[in-house]
Amino acid sequence: MNSIMSYTRPQRYVFVLIILCCAMVFSTRMVAAKVHVLKIATLAPQGSVGLDLLEEAANKIKIQTQGRVQMRFYPGGIMGNEQSILRKIRINQLQGGALMSGSLAHLYRGAEIYGAPFFFKSMQEVEYVRKKFDPIIKEHLQKKGLTVLGISNTGFTYLMSSHSLKSEADLRKSKVWMPTGDIIGKAMLQTAKIQPILLPISDVYTALQTGLVDTVVNTLSGVIILQWHTKIKYITELPLAMSTGFLVVSNKSMQRLAANDRKIIQHVVAKMAIRMQDAHRKENIEARQVLRQMGLVFAEPTKLQVQYWNTLAQKTMRVLINDGIYADNLVKALRKRIEEFRSKQETEILQSKTDAK
Repeated sequence: MNSIMSYTRPQRYVFVLIILCCAMVFSTRMVAAKVHVLKIATLAPQGSVGLDLLEEAANKIKIQTQGRVQMRFYPGGIMGNEQSILRKIRINQLQGGALMSGSLAHLYRGAEIYGAPFFFKSMQEVEYVRKKFDPIIKEHLQKKGLTVLGISNTGFTYLMSSHSLKSEADLRKSKVWMPTGDIIGKAMLQTAKIQPILLPISDVYTALQTGLVDTVVNTLSGVIILQWHTKIKYITELPLAMSTGFLVVSNKSMQRLAANDRKIIQHVVAKMAIRMQDAHRKENIEARQVLRQMGLVFAEPTKLQVQYWNTLAQKTMRVLINDGIYADNLVKALRKRIEEFRSKQETEILQSKTDAK
């Protein structure tokens, strides 16, 4: 006879209860032990300050979630360019990416609004504007399947060349690089009647070496990180636009996580994004000094050149609005927010002068 049947009825109940309890404990441990690995790709090279901070944040998330959530990074473009990264996120080969704003513009045009040419004069203006526009960008990208964990401005971009750019004619004769998918850059260069050379960022250094390209746009720290500074001699001392990076993960991958783990990730990454922005600011200040020491010329533009660039920027924005790239109301709201900040600044300056008397 079956051994379990040889037990008395109370004994059988106890035996079954023990088995059920063991099963529940085992099941609970299995659930608790389940690990969610978020695979995140970026073009940022190994050893860059951005990647270092991402890895530090990942370690904090792993500790605070008791190992339930882990992040694995694929740096240096080993997963392809940013459009390739987004495609891999869609098919769940990757769960996220640390990407520049331009790569997200096809999902929501407003994602690139901080890159509007010649709109901002200082980081303080950008930070003031972001308080209003960050939530709008996050909401729209959420609807497109991406959760924005962090936004960080990497610095102003500048026009850099192997030769002096003293006039509009000099620029038109240049071999100007433009990253593939750069909507704003394309509109601006078309308006300026310049035929750009389209290349992924990973191919630019070789293009500078061979002479295929002689003029680029980048942040001061970015040009050093990518070693482009060894192939250029002149930097036009006029900030073109603000460069902005996003850390995004798919909504699906976030929904698989426990609510408390999602909160931990968002809290840790939000703090990291602030630190990253401060680090980039420091990097750009230091990069300026390094580039000067290496003999690169920071060329001050003439009033005529500044007027040319401002006019070109205005024409470019009209093209972007007319083509439906930017919503007119979004651009107007951006301008209004900037003017609001500048007005406050002027009022504070006047008040401080009055108080000093």
